[in-house]
Amino acid sequence: MYGRARVQFFLDSVPKLLTSSVSMKLTDLVFRLLGQLFVRRRTDIILCVLVLVLCGIPQISAQRLPGRVVPTQVQTADSLLSRLPSARDTARVEILDSLAWIYRGTDFGQAMKYAQKAAREVASLGYPRVRAENNNYLGVIYRNVGSYAKAMECFVEARKIAEEYGYKREEGYALNNIGDIYKYQRRYDDARQFVTLAIRTFEQLRDSAGLYYCHIRLGEITQSLNNYPAALQSFRQSLAYSQALGDKVWKAGALNRIGQVYHQQGLYAEALEAFFPALTISTAVMNDEDEQSLILIHIGQTYLAAHQQDSATYYLRRGFELATRIGIKQHIREASKTLAEIYTAKHDYAVALQFQTIQMAMSDSLFSEAGRREIERLSAKYDMEKQQLALDALSAEQKQERFIGLALVLGVVLLLVSAGLLYRNIRSERRANAEIVRQQRILEDQSTEIEMTNTTLQEQNRELEALNTEKTELMGIVAHDLKNPIGAVRGLAELVESDAVEGNDLHEAVKQIILTSDRMLALVTNILDSNRLELGGMKFSIVEFDILPVVEATCWQYTQAAEAKKITIHFLPEIPSAIVSADEQAVMQIMDNLLSNAVKYSPHGKNIFIRITNGIVEATDKRVPQASQSIRLAVQDEGPGLSDDDKTKLFSKFARLSARPTGGEHSTGLGLSIVKKMVEALNGRVWCESELGKGATFIVELPTTQHHSPSDGLSVKHGNTL
Repeated sequence: MYGRARVQFFLDSVPKLLTSSVSMKLTDLVFRLLGQLFVRRRTDIILCVLVLVLCGIPQISAQRLPGRVVPTQVQTADSLLSRLPSARDTARVEILDSLAWIYRGTDFGQAMKYAQKAAREVASLGYPRVRAENNNYLGVIYRNVGSYAKAMECFVEARKIAEEYGYKREEGYALNNIGDIYKYQRRYDDARQFVTLAIRTFEQLRDSAGLYYCHIRLGEITQSLNNYPAALQSFRQSLAYSQALGDKVWKAGALNRIGQVYHQQGLYAEALEAFFPALTISTAVMNDEDEQSLILIHIGQTYLAAHQQDSATYYLRRGFELATRIGIKQHIREASKTLAEIYTAKHDYAVALQFQTIQMAMSDSLFSEAGRREIERLSAKYDMEKQQLALDALSAEQKQERFIGLALVLGVVLLLVSAGLLYRNIRSERRANAEIVRQQRILEDQSTEIEMTNTTLQEQNRELEALNTEKTELMGIVAHDLKNPIGAVRGLAELVESDAVEGNDLHEAVKQIILTSDRMLALVTNILDSNRLELGGMKFSIVEFDILPVVEATCWQYTQAAEAKKITIHFLPEIPSAIVSADEQAVMQIMDNLLSNAVKYSPHGKNIFIRITNGIVEATDKRVPQASQSIRLAVQDEGPGLSDDDKTKLFSKFARLSARPTGGEHSTGLGLSIVKKMVEALNGRVWCESELGKGATFIVELPTTQHHSPSDGLSVKHGNTL
């Protein structure tokens, strides 16, 4: 049997809220009926619930015990109260708002009294900024007691005033508070939208206090959507702002919310590590009973989730008693819901039913459909008033335009009267002004002409400087690269003429004369080819031909030079034929330059690989309007490779790279420049792939009109080593 002894806890707490002897008798009767009929008839249970609602629950929201205040808080309130009689105008309103804020977490009756008194006084003063602040204060107090419709009305009014007069800080707090109301109504998209607007406003103002509140609110929204990483990020940002500002009150609030997220993730030890410091701060430093009751409830819920019912019951009862005493409906609902679950698990159904009844009553009060409709009505009302303000502004602008038009008409009349008297002077001034304008136009035309001439001269000077630089480089090459070989030829010729050499020595001297002459001829030919390519004087005969024989012949030509350095040339075509549309002599010269460089810069005893494959020429400009098939020729060496600086000037004229010939060979710096110009003239492209110390691969792509594969019935020629 469940008698009065089984519900002693509830008789110790809830009846304190009941003020009439009738309510006490009805409560006692209901508890006795619950003990006898709990498991017998469902209709009796429903009757008991209704009796409890009628006799007990209304008293919970109607009566509150005065809240306790820590000495520092009393001292602050007393200090403000002592200054209140002598304060005037906005200073008096600010003191009243401060008193409302102090009592918002401990005594909502006092908080409401001061906030409403401030609202009445600010209405008579007419200061818009103070009105906006007061509406935000008053709205927070209404929100804390669960009057969301009235709270929304205050916040909407605060936002309207702040927007009208440009008070960004007050507007930011109003936006954040509106988002908070939408959060309680589970309209999370609307809540996030308003809080995000508030964050942007406070970021522009660099207001750390406002950003603290906004990130608290954003964390609560994402937490409600089970987005725990985002919630933790927001709460930690709030914690950082509180630590930077040195505000322990805000630190406790941030820690409480961090602990709640850990709890929802099942990390109960981490949750308690956050809750208990928050409780210590809340109790010892600020004694904000609003936040303190919420922390106690969260600790109890965490212990319950960790299957520690005794600890859970202890903290939940403390939180419930504190929330009941100061009249916070949200906290009463949370605590009673969890306590009902605990007592149900203990099979103490009488107490469980009482807590469940309280939870239902608080839910009905907090989330009534009428409240929802009122909030929606206020939002619509705000939008309509905003549109009306825009229409009023437009009407005022139109009135102003009409006034300006009338003033203009009067001005024209006055001008006409004055015109008759000042006609001669005006006419003379106009003539003088016209002459001045004409002279100014002449000067402007001359200035424009001079500017255009200067621009042309500057461009010509740049071209001349470039040509002069090229001429200097060319003269340096002629002076350096031709002077020494000519001197050598002359010296050898004098030896032959004087009969100072005979036999094998004479043959060697003639051989050196021929080699040196070939070197000078190659230099002059490269210079002439480069200039002809730049001036467009080199003509190409485009035909379709197979480049495999051309490349193979070039490889054989360099066999002797490669063997002199113990270099092996590997000719490795990967396709049986490579038909290109190009100039055959130009292809031979391109291959000659690339293979010459590979042999020239390869160390002794290394390898050179020549590969021919299929490729794609990508569309680049008017010369290659669309992608087409191509033949790709690759010359790979095992030389020193190219640095990043080398790559930037690789295909430039007279380029001098960091690598040096390994056999004392000569380089003009024109070969790769000629290769690039020829390849581009043949509608192909050339590039280099290299890492410093790992050799270089020069790749040439030329367009083709045909494609052959082994399936065509042609024999496949395997790679040869030359």
